[in-house]
Amino acid sequence: MKFLIAGIEILKTNLSMNTSIKNYLLLLLGFPLIIFILIAIFNYTIDPYMLWHEKPIWFDKTKNPIIDSNQRLIKSLQLVLRQPKIIFLGSSLVYHVINPAGSDEKIYNLGVGSLRSAEAYGYVKEAVSWTPVTKIYLALDLFAFGSEQKMPGYDDEVSGAKYLVNQFASALIGKSTINDSLNILLGKNAEYNDGTWQFNGYKLTPKRNLAEVNDGIKQNEILFKKIFPKTSIDYINQNLKNIEKIMTVCEAHHVELVLYFNPINYRLLQVYKNSGVWDNFMQLKTGLQAMAYKHNVTLWDFATYSSITTYPFVNENEIKRNPYYLDTDHPTELVGNYVMQQMGVPLKKPLSIPRDFGVRLNQREA
Repeated sequence: MKFLIAGIEILKTNLSMNTSIKNYLLLLLGFPLIIFILIAIFNYTIDPYMLWHEKPIWFDKTKNPIIDSNQRLIKSLQLVLRQPKIIFLGSSLVYHVINPAGSDEKIYNLGVGSLRSAEAYGYVKEAVSWTPVTKIYLALDLFAFGSEQKMPGYDDEVSGAKYLVNQFASALIGKSTINDSLNILLGKNAEYNDGTWQFNGYKLTPKRNLAEVNDGIKQNEILFKKIFPKTSIDYINQNLKNIEKIMTVCEAHHVELVLYFNPINYRLLQVYKNSGVWDNFMQLKTGLQAMAYKHNVTLWDFATYSSITTYPFVNENEIKRNPYYLDTDHPTELVGNYVMQQMGVPLKKPLSIPRDFGVRLNQREA
């Protein structure tokens, strides 16, 4: 009997100890979990990357250059969250120009600065893997076909599940996200004035002044010399292989692909000639036309001399009243609407488009 009583006492003591250990473990594990949850709520509420809210709490109070410096990461996350049916993919000549708000279609602007053809292939793979996309408009420009294959910030694993899971987790509880959220709350970006990113991927951008326009031309000349050495045709052919891979991926996933050359200002077309890359540009158009015919892909060319691209754009007064261009590289939203309507995207308010705007180099057969 004494042994039984002693056993019961020992059992009670162990149960008491186990309960204490259990409570300690719960506290030990629960406290970090609570911290993570609070951090996630904080970053979700501030939303520095505009992932979750159409207009975050800072939207009308300060500017946000954080997206600019992290476009390749942020745009890939936005793409998955937006779940678009139509995607416009390209460089800054897309995100400054194509405003999906002009149409009732479910469109996302996947424009990222200085997009290269190899990067475009990665984003197309991501789109067909993680969104219900049925149509991709791929905007082309000569910069994407030079010696620079990929730009800083791009990750080859962009279409992979592990990459996306890790980046979404980082966007909620990552240290850099906390810093970005705090910087926005503290108004450290208040003086930034290069435009305002929209939830649909478009960036509403002010027009450049004469000094900025002329400086942009000089920078383009320097860049052309860097990315198009004497063997530039080899780089063009290498990049064309990336476009063909994009065509193959779209075919395999039954996604319609439309290619188009961006409508660039006549002053930039003149830079092509002055920099010695005009022949490369013509070779690129010829190569893409043949490839588009082979793969039954529609190809449009808006990079021609037209009443829009040749509208006066030399002095300050001309630049201010020009309705078509922000600078020599980037057209205005109006031209973006022309481009969308010309290629078959229905607009909320249809426009009257100049007859000489855009040439269809290849028509996709039904």
